[in-house]
Amino acid sequence: MFTLLSNTHFDLKVLIPIALLLFIAAIIPVILSALKIKFIPVLVVEIVAGILLGSFKSSELFASHGHMNPLMEGLYIVGMGVLLFLSGLDTDFSVFKRVPKEEKCVHINALTNVLLLCVIALSVVLSLFFSKFMSNKVLGVVLLTIVFSSTFASIVIPLIHDEGLHHSTIGKIIATYATKSEFLSILALSVVMLVEGFMGEHSNPWLLLVMIVVLFLVYVFNRYFKLERFKKISGGIVHFSVRLIIAVLLGLMILCSVSGVEYILGAFLAGSVIKSAKPTKETIHKLESIGYGVFVPMFYILVGVKVGMQMSIVEMVKWENLSLILLLFVLLVAVKIPFAYLFKWFKLSTVIQTTIFVACTLITSITAKEFGVIDEQLVDALIVASCLTCIIPPILFDITGKYGYSKIECDERIVNPN
Repeated sequence: MFTLLSNTHFDLKVLIPIALLLFIAAIIPVILSALKIKFIPVLVVEIVAGILLGSFKSSELFASHGHMNPLMEGLYIVGMGVLLFLSGLDTDFSVFKRVPKEEKCVHINALTNVLLLCVIALSVVLSLFFSKFMSNKVLGVVLLTIVFSSTFASIVIPLIHDEGLHHSTIGKIIATYATKSEFLSILALSVVMLVEGFMGEHSNPWLLLVMIVVLFLVYVFNRYFKLERFKKISGGIVHFSVRLIIAVLLGLMILCSVSGVEYILGAFLAGSVIKSAKPTKETIHKLESIGYGVFVPMFYILVGVKVGMQMSIVEMVKWENLSLILLLFVLLVAVKIPFAYLFKWFKLSTVIQTTIFVACTLITSITAKEFGVIDEQLVDALIVASCLTCIIPPILFDITGKYGYSKIECDERIVNPN
């Protein structure tokens, strides 16, 4: 038996990088908890750990000749797909609905729409200044506009709840804006991918019709045909619903890839459709456990490895790269200057913190790198700058005692700005 096993072609050594990724992903939260560091998001530390791995000889475990090996590239793609799937699953579509006039927060919807439009307009202007870094100026400007105007709701909204701001007006403004911004940024990326896919030489756009039919059938079946037999199966030990959803996710990613469109479109749409089909809380919990527990942490570390291979720690601290990183960080915050309008109701300290807070972005920066139309130096610096936008706001939340108060000194956190 052991002789037969030893003669197989599979070498267990190929699992070393996977084991290393999982070990790093497991130990980081433990270290942060032991050091009582609550203000730095785990995903940022995972990316930094990846940059360290990619900067030194350890990158040979994950890459060869400056490129990810097939196994690591596969994990990277699946991780990206799972992350976008979970983003679609977490999207709160209720913020897009019109709120009845008798409700107190009716104006928040309109306010966030205006702020988002102003931020997008300003993002277009700033993106034009970097056109020299782009091989395709039109596509490059569109991608940078998406990055500058986006907000990473997966960081913002949990912090809103952790700080007890979700019932305050400022919390509702930030959460509503973040949800709309993330959804529209992914939607915009999907449109760009569709256009690029249709223009490709080996594209099969008719396969997108198959994807739409599959999504429609999944939605209808989950929403309207919850048969007792399938309820028992999905709630049983075989985890039927989780297996089916993962199969649908991978199938849609493959369909998108074969049709000439980026796979993350199928992943995000799968998450959105599953969300709208109202799966059980148990099913959502299982999917989040698999995604955030295994694939997403490995993905963030591999993002860092990719950045580290292109811009090592040694290169990063060189003035030309460091100055570019700091400039991009400032611009990612400055583009949210329309939030200064909130000074009409809130104190200056609250407005400044909110402006920095909604500058949190990361996933769009990572996605922009995949298009290959923006200079490697710029896009890698953009990812590092995006990591900074995910670190500063939690720190401000941790060290600031008063946040979300109105301009009247003795007033409580206002329920509704007048």
